[in-house]
Amino acid sequence: MKKVVLIILFAGLTAVSYAQANLNTAQRNFQSSIVERINAMGLRVSVNSSDVIEFERQGVTYKVDIKSGNSAPFVVSIYREPIMGSINRERAQRAANQVNAEFKGIKVYSTNNVVIVATEQSVNNNEEFGYIMFASFDIILGAETKFKELYR
Repeated sequence: MKKVVLIILFAGLTAVSYAQANLNTAQRNFQSSIVERINAMGLRVSVNSSDVIEFERQGVTYKVDIKSGNSAPFVVSIYREPIMGSINRERAQRAANQVNAEFKGIKVYSTNNVVIVATEQSVNNNEEFGYIMFASFDIILGAETKFKELYR
């Protein structure tokens, strides 16, 4: 029985250590500060096995990915996916190109038969992230609405 418990405990610790292996120490500290900020807003937040932060706000699931930066500034992507599944690739590409030309600071693209809307910014610290986070929500939802209009 003790061996089974030790094996399960070891497997769990190995999984946690593997999940954290994708980020360096500075990125992990920055990620932790973002998670704390989102928790302080009263939102349920988690970090998935790919080190991507996930949380739900007003019925919409958002993701935050620290893409690069060994130290500040960090490149951070805020996105939701997918906004549409089972798409016509040509129609989706035309609509995405129009939205990308109209909206600054946004990227709409299709991959694996789904459409993703994302923002990407460089931020130096958690306070700057807080400013861009709320602006990103509005930009993402506006671009999504426009994409859906154009796609129809």
